[in-house]
Amino acid sequence: MRIIYLDLSLQILEDHSLKPKRYGGGSAFSRYFKQFSNFIIFAKKGCFDNLSEEDNKFNCKTIVQEQIDKLLNNAPIEEIIPEVKDYDILCHCTPNVYINTNNLKIRQAPWSVGFQETIHEKHTHLLLYNNFQEIKRKNSDVKIYTFILGKQIPEFKEYKKENYIFQCSRHCDEFSSCQVAKFCLDNKITGMFAGPIIPGYPLLDFIDNKYTYYLGEISEEQKINLTKHARLYTLLLNWPAPMNLSCLESLSYGTPVVTTWCPFTNSIIKDKINGFFSFNDNDLLNAWNKAPEISQFDCWRSVLKYNHYNMIDSLYNCFDQILND
Repeated sequence: MRIIYLDLSLQILEDHSLKPKRYGGGSAFSRYFKQFSNFIIFAKKGCFDNLSEEDNKFNCKTIVQEQIDKLLNNAPIEEIIPEVKDYDILCHCTPNVYINTNNLKIRQAPWSVGFQETIHEKHTHLLLYNNFQEIKRKNSDVKIYTFILGKQIPEFKEYKKENYIFQCSRHCDEFSSCQVAKFCLDNKITGMFAGPIIPGYPLLDFIDNKYTYYLGEISEEQKINLTKHARLYTLLLNWPAPMNLSCLESLSYGTPVVTTWCPFTNSIIKDKINGFFSFNDNDLLNAWNKAPEISQFDCWRSVLKYNHYNMIDSLYNCFDQILND
């Protein structure tokens, strides 16, 4: 089985590209998918900048923007990337884009990184992180395959929880960071915020460096340390996210998650067992007060199935089914 992954690096999907940023799913992809044999990745040079020497041992091939532009303008992939030949499955993360190919046997299997995405009418196979994503499609015959998106789950350990709320994300309307910061100010609760602020999002208006702190883009080690010791991790999504790795990471360190209801969070968060659902400030305050009653073991246990081994196995099974359809 020879699998090609093509990272189109579209600007709107920058955080979902291969480059292992700390605030997108690309890190999980780059670290674990190398375990597939005959798995080749084509991406722009910058996508490989932050890969460790170990991660970079698998086949990384560089392409340039001019090649990507030609592919998006329907040029056959074999003419643009001559190294591509005798492959079985072609993957990318833009299901509304169909890559033209001279290989009639090729199985294209894009995966959806968002919710309610449009699927190109020529695609006959589609990969989803889960079975509750909604898609828009013209081709009713497209076959859906689901795999687990996971992380490396540490061994269980209890951590001393300190009195602060932590949120590490891309700060924008979709993650409701300002709502959490205002809540912290109003209730004199310490709130720690890390990660890039999307231009124009007014998070800094709610940072007073007494109760609320903006830490900028922090290291992986800092992020993990803050996650381990937080009393609560906030993820007040206001859109139906298909998956969120930071939620899994928080729970794996015994930190309960306070979130809004959406298909993804509803499948993982069990109210008052490993986190809380919040619809207003009263719910947030109740979550803050009740967080010490949450079992760290229950948090950790709730994400055991979302590990990187299951991700690799489930994705391989998807590829196997696609190849044999």
